[in-house]
Amino acid sequence: MQDITKILSAQSDGVRNSPLISAFGEETSVRPRVDFDRLVPARVRSFETYVPSQPDADLCRLYGVDRLHRLNNNENPLGPPPAAREVIRSFDPQALSVYPNGDCRQLRVRLADLWHVDHDQIIVGNGVNEVISLIIKAFCETADNIVTADRTFAVAEWIAGFSGIET
Repeated sequence: MQDITKILSAQSDGVRNSPLISAFGEETSVRPRVDFDRLVPARVRSFETYVPSQPDADLCRLYGVDRLHRLNNNENPLGPPPAAREVIRSFDPQALSVYPNGDCRQLRVRLADLWHVDHDQIIVGNGVNEVISLIIKAFCETADNIVTADRTFAVAEWIAGFSGIET
């Protein structure tokens, strides 16, 4: 039998008409198909397809404007406030090459001091998507339901759906 790495490299060599080696060591032109329906749970296959908004240039042409303010993307059209700009300017670029502490302890301690709570009461994540995901995973079980408002940030519903929780 052929070594699996040879089979995989032959299948991914980028040449469409090159012969492939089957698992039995025979040449074949049939490319294996992955049946994603068998791999993806039914609840995930039932999700509505996400359709992102059109690129800015297309929307500007469509609406005959020179500039957009993308509030739906949580973007600030004014940029960072002056105090934040000053902090960014004073930041040591070498610090960017160090992987941050995974539990953000220093940040949580400083925030806890500011808000007069225990640092263990503060969750820090890589954006709101991760925080929503952590909360749903920590507090919800498969048969649970969550309630969200219509026409609001859809990530909570997506994460709940992926987790088998009804919205």
